[in-house]
Amino acid sequence: MKNSLFRLTMFLCVATLVVGCSDNKTMTINGVVNIHDAQGTTVYLYNYGPGDLLDSAVVVDGTFTFSGNYGSDAILQITTAVNYYGFCIAEKGKVYINLVTDSLSGTPLNNQLGAYNRDILSINNSYMVRMDEMRTQSKTIDPTDTAAVNALKAEYNSMRDEMFGEMYAKAQALYEGNKDNILGAYAFSQLMSQYETLPEIEAALSDASPIVRDFRPVQKYLERMRSVDATAVGHHYVDIKGLSYPDYNDLSLGELIDGKVALVDFWASWCGPCREEIRENLIRVYEKYKKQGLQVVGVDISDEIAKHDAAVKDLGITYPQLIDTTDVAEFSYGVSGIPEILLIDKEGNIVARGLRGNAIEQAVKEQLAK
Repeated sequence: MKNSLFRLTMFLCVATLVVGCSDNKTMTINGVVNIHDAQGTTVYLYNYGPGDLLDSAVVVDGTFTFSGNYGSDAILQITTAVNYYGFCIAEKGKVYINLVTDSLSGTPLNNQLGAYNRDILSINNSYMVRMDEMRTQSKTIDPTDTAAVNALKAEYNSMRDEMFGEMYAKAQALYEGNKDNILGAYAFSQLMSQYETLPEIEAALSDASPIVRDFRPVQKYLERMRSVDATAVGHHYVDIKGLSYPDYNDLSLGELIDGKVALVDFWASWCGPCREEIRENLIRVYEKYKKQGLQVVGVDISDEIAKHDAAVKDLGITYPQLIDTTDVAEFSYGVSGIPEILLIDKEGNIVARGLRGNAIEQAVKEQLAK
């Protein structure tokens, strides 16, 4: 009798330990991506910071489930093959996420993130309606009526700034309530784009907790701003290497531009505004001023070689190309959007960044005249 009781007691203790251990580790994510194209596809779960793949699941009847120990102090990203994605917090318990409606709930931090997502979506939808109305209104304005066009542009830009201001306020409130946890790190990452210079972002991080400062997206933004600062106007250009076109040999930027006044255009074949600048300005400016010593170099930062080749032929590009296959160019110059067009003088100093439209030719004329 005693032995049986002892065995029963030991069994209950072990069972309690096992269940308790599992309960402490387990997070269950019940997800929905209820669209026809998602059926039978694989959904992936990543640690958003370092980008590590943690788990995968198959969509069945518009739903999927992840369950396991995904650690703590982590933002989890769910991606699909049908262009729906979502984020949640690694937190013990059951989490419910709908990738189609952007709803999220289930645990304390995920409830906060879900409420924040709803607020951002509401702000976005409200302003998008008004901006669409303004875009429709713009079609009724005589394009030669400069005053009317500029007034509408100013109103549109003001409304856009107002929208971002409201979104930043929501992110700031989320950050203020979670400065010492991973949700606060995520909230800060949503605030980063308002800091446009290295001193601004460094000041904002000066009193941040380690979990915020060390969050990989925050570190990547800080690294990018350091690159922007190092390649700002007045600094010497940073040499980069890539592949030449059309022979695809190793080539450096310095080999193409040293000793010359040079326009360097960071672009990609899929970028509409990039193609417009090339078609409307860069080819024309190059042909007009190349005999006066101007060099133009296109640095393709995000392309497959075949797509680059097709774009060069389609656009009729006549100046040299440097194809970046290792993302070194984008990182070295802190490029966050393309086209990014720089003007470099004969001594190799950057004299202008962010050139667009008519400002390109004007800057080139002024530099060649020196």
